[in-house]
Amino acid sequence: MVRKILSQRVVCREMIRMNPPAFHQLCGILERDGGLKRTQRVTIEEQVAKFLYMLGHNVTTREVSKIFGRSGESVSRHFYNVLRAMIELEEIFLVQPNGAQIPPEILNNPKFDPYFKDCVGAIDGTHIRLKVSPTDAPKYRGRKDHPTQNVLAACTFDLKFTYVLLGGTDPKDDFLEGEEDDNENSSVEDDVNEDEDEQRGKCLRDSIAASMWQYFNA
Repeated sequence: MVRKILSQRVVCREMIRMNPPAFHQLCGILERDGGLKRTQRVTIEEQVAKFLYMLGHNVTTREVSKIFGRSGESVSRHFYNVLRAMIELEEIFLVQPNGAQIPPEILNNPKFDPYFKDCVGAIDGTHIRLKVSPTDAPKYRGRKDHPTQNVLAACTFDLKFTYVLLGGTDPKDDFLEGEEDDNENSSVEDDVNEDEDEQRGKCLRDSIAASMWQYFNA
């Protein structure tokens, strides 16, 4: 199946969202730097292809098992093999800016320089859709009509991600799961006043800043 996919450029891009040369380069990196190994019956290329297909098409292991002719257990195991190898690449590809140089996007724009000369990137948050069991779904239920994971990400001005922070299991936490309520018996009502909103916003900013500062200085 993998040979068939890689033999046709258009099919390859449709199936795994990559051209064959880029795919082979990724497999080499995962093997060399991520520690990914072939199994007795499955090559590295097949494991990576299944991983990319699941991510690119948002499908279940059952559908992938039908396409590649493998059991659901094998597909799940190979997915996590590749995922662990991907995580090992963090120190190679996620390089934190040190602030020693001014980003050219700021330096070459008179609207930003010198006012933002110390800025190293931009941050934003979003809710990413999840697939979880019906038992765990309420933990990830928020304003959307489906389970989501609250995620904060930072990127440089050339759109390279440098930092990712996951929120708590409750989407309403907004990264404040570590904060303790001064009054354990108090309950937060749905409609909060402006003072409470301002206080929550301050706590959120402080929590994010402390977490990122600790990460950058680790």
